Amino acid sequence: MAAEWVSRLVGARASPSHASSAYSATTPPSTLPSYTKAVVLHDDRALCASDGTALPSSIPLRLQFLLSKAGVAAASALDAGAPANAFDHEPSSTLIFSVGPNPLTRKIISSDEASKLTPEGFIVRSTRLAGGATAIAIEGANWKDIPKPKSKRSPRPWTHGNRGLAYGVYAALEDLGFAFLHPLEPTIPHSIPVIPPNGQLNYSDCPRWTQMRAIHYHTQHPLEITPFLEGFGPEGVRDQAGWESQIPEWASYCEWLIANRQNGVEWALLESGRWADFARSDVRADRLKKIVDVGHSFGVAVGVDVPIAFAQQHSFRLLKNGTGKANHLDAEKAEIHESLDWVMKAGFDFLGTENGTSEFTHTSAQTMLDWINATSDYAAEKYGVQMHIKVHCSTGQFAKGFVDPRTGKDINYNMLPHFASPSMGVLPHTVETYSLDDPAPTYGNKDFKYIREYLGWEREQNERSVVYYPETSYWVSVDIDLPLFLPLYADRRLHDLQLLASDEESSSSKTRMDGQLIFSSGWEWGYWLNDSIAARAAWNPQLEAGKKSPRDGLIAAFSPLTRHLEPTLRNEANELLADWCCVQKDLLIDGKIGDQPAPEDVNRRNGHAYLEGWDTWDDVSKLVGKMTQPDRLGLIELKLGSKWFAQATNLIRGKMDPMTEYKTNVAPLLEAMDISFTALAARTKTLADKVPAHTKDLWDDIADAAEMTALRSRQVRYLYEHIAAHIKDKNNFECAKKAVQCIKEASVIVARREKRYRVPADRIAGWTGLEGPNPTAYSFNYLWMVRSLHCWWRDTAQAVLTGSASNHVSFCNVIDPIEVGIGEGRMLHIAEGAANFLNKLGFARDFFDVEEHEPHYPQSIKHWKDLA
Repeated sequence: MAAEWVSRLVGARASPSHASSAYSATTPPSTLPSYTKAVVLHDDRALCASDGTALPSSIPLRLQFLLSKAGVAAASALDAGAPANAFDHEPSSTLIFSVGPNPLTRKIISSDEASKLTPEGFIVRSTRLAGGATAIAIEGANWKDIPKPKSKRSPRPWTHGNRGLAYGVYAALEDLGFAFLHPLEPTIPHSIPVIPPNGQLNYSDCPRWTQMRAIHYHTQHPLEITPFLEGFGPEGVRDQAGWESQIPEWASYCEWLIANRQNGVEWALLESGRWADFARSDVRADRLKKIVDVGHSFGVAVGVDVPIAFAQQHSFRLLKNGTGKANHLDAEKAEIHESLDWVMKAGFDFLGTENGTSEFTHTSAQTMLDWINATSDYAAEKYGVQMHIKVHCSTGQFAKGFVDPRTGKDINYNMLPHFASPSMGVLPHTVETYSLDDPAPTYGNKDFKYIREYLGWEREQNERSVVYYPETSYWVSVDIDLPLFLPLYADRRLHDLQLLASDEESSSSKTRMDGQLIFSSGWEWGYWLNDSIAARAAWNPQLEAGKKSPRDGLIAAFSPLTRHLEPTLRNEANELLADWCCVQKDLLIDGKIGDQPAPEDVNRRNGHAYLEGWDTWDDVSKLVGKMTQPDRLGLIELKLGSKWFAQATNLIRGKMDPMTEYKTNVAPLLEAMDISFTALAARTKTLADKVPAHTKDLWDDIADAAEMTALRSRQVRYLYEHIAAHIKDKNNFECAKKAVQCIKEASVIVARREKRYRVPADRIAGWTGLEGPNPTAYSFNYLWMVRSLHCWWRDTAQAVLTGSASNHVSFCNVIDPIEVGIGEGRMLHIAEGAANFLNKLGFARDFFDVEEHEPHYPQSIKHWKDLA
């Protein structure tokens, strides 16, 4: 990589708060001897590393930078051939990183030990030299590509540095007190205490799943670095300097990926008629190539998700002019191949794609299969890259004429790739917090058992790459933009991988899947924790610790956050995080209250359904039977009571009337969440006030998110209690006032936390409009709903106001369904024409009349009156 790009990476962000100690959080730094000098000894081929044996090119300089920020003057010694005794004169205040096969490393780690390492494995071992200096020797094995026999591609050697060495370097840094938890802000100790003689490092490690441990950063959502990854600068596509200014943030993320034992990253490539001249330009291709180069400089494989015909949310499509007619197939293949040729100008290492034309719509099965094969075979044969296609958990679609051999019936359309060329890998996908054996009342499902079975079936066939594809957050309106503190995500992702590892071990073939791809959708409000723990679980799913109990496995998984706390505080933190997960599993997923048994059917009886947000299109999806989140007893349902019930018996046939349902099922659940999450939030705040300085920013983030979760629980409880009380006494607004007070308290926390976001708050919480420098289909950035407390205010208005406007599902609509759901081209123009026609007739009131200017609550709520 060019030297000027390397120099940019060294300055990637570091935490402004610093640790006082790597080994004892209670001992003042002045009483501990610390390192004052460091030498980084590595192969001088590290700056090219074309043979894959040396460190990735950015890591030596980054290692020196991190050490210097910890108060250690770091120098690099590139002469890897220096004799093993060259540093024997160095005193105890000197720290030597000896990376890779040089004489000093060989004195500490034998060549025989190094040769036995499995792909991406590493050894870290430290020792005292003759003069007292500490030498940390690191050996590692590089990644090895193992294509399936029928994949139509040859193994691709990884030539961008030895990943095992890179993982070993960051493991050693964590031993010294560093932490890599938030992707944009590594935590750096104020000083590095000398490793005591009885505390020398000596361990090896290797991943359970080797082929893919990666993150899908979902740029269809307006996240921290979405514009950068799409080639946009802060001022838009022509802002080259602004785009380049964000490279250090991308570098920081790449470093986080390696520190968290990942080997790849991808994002969704977007395209819009609003910036058509840029979408497939050489300028954009060059920017994408630079993004790939930066990833390679840290040892990260870089891919991109390029849908074939999937048209949602400004998707880049390989095929814009598909008709599905037999005599058009050659032209369609040519268009797909031309699009792939443009994409591969950037030098991507792997590719992802999507099935169907949206999450809920599709073309004919044979047409889709022809397109899939044309895509993956071309990518494999011409470029040698592996492709994967998402196998979604949406329901109600079947591939007519393609029989599932397990059932003898037409196969679930999402599973159509089973019949595709073996060059196309599959990504069995689950959504939201739900694990593979949890009840999962979302996307029309009862659970995800069938996804687990499908994954195992494809894995046992061993004909194509199989990678598990779960989530660590869900945007819009479900969790991160309330926001809710949900370490439950980390818990359930760990549990998933333990289940899948168990399935592998109990299978007749013992064949393993190829790994995990995490669907990530934002980092603030503690969601960095979900990504970090879920990512590391693909390296080590804590099977040994989990043998004692699931709680022990969970506590072991949280060690990257808690390991540098002193023992008493560490135990307190571990128990607190485990309690959060256990309580959330009971209340949010199982609907289990205290010692009572969980309901057999969790529909409308689980906590997720009540804490999540509900916007216009969530309400519409409920009416049309295509829900993408758990159903609830709605506020309007309860408010209108028998009147609503009479109008909607077809939707809730067989259910009890709303007030009875509320008193019997919902009120006890809301009370339990309020009490439980308030208590946990208080414990979290107490702990955050006691942690040492180097973890303070992380724990304050968690504490604020915890308090928001408690306030949201309390607000929802008061809104339902208000409706119940108001039905009896129209002048009773006491509970409504308490609900509004919750919003006021939440707004104070949001304002405080925005000052501590890792990027400028407006960049992730601002209202942008569709005409601004925004590549997505949304008018606002991903935390705007947090800033405005949109879902909190919408719920409150629907519970409190009596006018018909607030009862309508289109109330407070901020999302353009055509922009988000239809895509570009002919269908967009047809949909816009139909929308205008329906609006004129009065049949689609407000659905397509989206807020063009930023709403401000409660002022923007029609007929709102102050409850004070």
